[in-house]
Amino acid sequence: MRIDQAVNIEDLHRMAKRRLPKIAFDFIEGGLEDERGLETNTSAFHKHKLLPRYLVDVSTRDQTKTIFGQTFASPFGISPTGGAGLFRYHADLMLAEAARDANIPYIMSGASNDTIEAAAKIAPKNHWYQLYAARDHAVNTDLIRRTADAGLGALVLTVDTPVSSKRERNIRNGFANIRGGLFQALSLKPSILAEALTHPGWIVEYFKRGGGTPMLGNWEFYAPAGSDAEAVYKHSSSLRPFNAQTWRDLEAYRKLFPRALVVKRHHEPGRRIARARCRLRRDPRVQSWRAPARPGARLARRIAGNQGCGR
Repeated sequence: MRIDQAVNIEDLHRMAKRRLPKIAFDFIEGGLEDERGLETNTSAFHKHKLLPRYLVDVSTRDQTKTIFGQTFASPFGISPTGGAGLFRYHADLMLAEAARDANIPYIMSGASNDTIEAAAKIAPKNHWYQLYAARDHAVNTDLIRRTADAGLGALVLTVDTPVSSKRERNIRNGFANIRGGLFQALSLKPSILAEALTHPGWIVEYFKRGGGTPMLGNWEFYAPAGSDAEAVYKHSSSLRPFNAQTWRDLEAYRKLFPRALVVKRHHEPGRRIARARCRLRRDPRVQSWRAPARPGARLARRIAGNQGCGR
């Protein structure tokens, strides 16, 4: 099946599974530990039903949405996927181009292979950047500066990785080897290598660009001079996660970035989150993007909505 023959998302899903080796597909498809988060997210969508209203004039339809003062064609966007260049060469730029053509937001991953500046040239009005904060304040400051200088409409701070994640599919598949150099990739289990050979299109592209992990373009600037892709990856990994990050750091990021700031995946219940949100509430450029609902989330929303700042 060609991509222009795909009828729905599931068709694209099957096409991706055919093209990618299992070790690569599992990275995109998989979640953390027992993957209950994936089940929760899927079931959350299934709980909502569309109620049609008939005998209504729908000859003119409009699903545009204004977000941070910019009108997009649809209230959807492309969320960040790290290491996308491993699955398709220059995939980050392809996603930026797709977002531009569809006029929807595109969030470049903090672990992208192409740079902030390269994507901004392609989609200057649709490009946002995901900040995975480093333990080096100078690196964070420069990433935020580059995001601002490139004219991006929003900075998206991901806060749900204070410690390294445990992706069990990656551990079983030996995914760390495929992100290393070419010889390290060849040390994968024979069964993994044999399965990969049944996906010749991806294998040809993998070797054509030299094998191993693609360069983390945005992090190359902060690694020692002359570092190859593997060394840059190891250097960036040595600086993350920023497990001492607090709301004070968020306030610092707010001062550095002149446009919209999105806090992605916070879900702490109760009064603490309400009070913390109050500290930044006066700035309308700060928005929060919640993770799946937790038991105290409704209470937190009520407190945040009813409690005055400073209490």
